[in-house]
Amino acid sequence: MPNKGVAYWLRGEEECQHCSQSYTFAVERRCTHCDGPSCPHCVTLVHATGEIICTRCTDEPGDDDESNQGTQRAESRPGAPKQES
Repeated sequence: MPNKGVAYWLRGEEECQHCSQSYTFAVERRCTHCDGPSCPHCVTLVHATGEIICTRCTDEPGDDDESNQGTQRAESRPGAPKQES
């Protein structure tokens, strides 16, 4: 009998490479930069471009690079701690 206390999308056989949470294949998201799989919680949606960016690509340096334009950096998210230079 399946565990009724856990949501169905968390009982899958896939494992997120970022947070190690299990999830079902149906809710998997793929990064538009690296094409890596992620659970829906470990991606950022860039509304302006429609891109889905994984946490690894969001945290990469190189904001001036054309491939990273329009991404929301972790430091710029509301509530994120500011890093001093």
